[in-house]
Amino acid sequence: ENKNMRIMFPDKDEMDRALDLKAAEYPNEDVNTSFLITPSIFGDIGLDPFKSPIASRITPEEDSLYVIAYPSYNVNEMLAVEELHQEGVEAPIVVINGELDRFRSGYYPSVFYPKIAKMSSSFIPEFEAVYYIHNFKGRNPGVLFRKYPEDWKVYRRGRDNKVLECIHSQPTRPTLKEIALEYFC
Repeated sequence: ENKNMRIMFPDKDEMDRALDLKAAEYPNEDVNTSFLITPSIFGDIGLDPFKSPIASRITPEEDSLYVIAYPSYNVNEMLAVEELHQEGVEAPIVVINGELDRFRSGYYPSVFYPKIAKMSSSFIPEFEAVYYIHNFKGRNPGVLFRKYPEDWKVYRRGRDNKVLECIHSQPTRPTLKEIALEYFC
């Protein structure tokens, strides 16, 4: 029974499209939905006068699980996930395809994205990867893989692109840079 699960989409348009599909495929299923942000040009520069708090779109006393669907296109989507966390909700927050490596790697320059830089060092490290695959391409291809609760594993691929062997395993999350430099350069 998932009546208390809330699926949160990046924005209202994404939510509406998903609800249209749900109505066509599963008309009798009851699922709570919501959205993270309302895209606007002002939001992109951090001055959105129309921004509504995430608390206005959730019911923490009823929600038992938050499933956040692919918050990755607009940086404000992950900031909204952080806001949800800061609301002190008791329910677990599961992020699917959030492209968290972009935040971990410093992809967004802190001089232009100070909120993202702060979130990247405080909130993003709190996430526990349940299922993770990162492909390394190039002359020495390989894979960083994890299936919770197992260790992080590094696999080397052959020239035919098939996984040949596990060449490293460790209990803590490595950085992509560490793995690339150590095994695939």
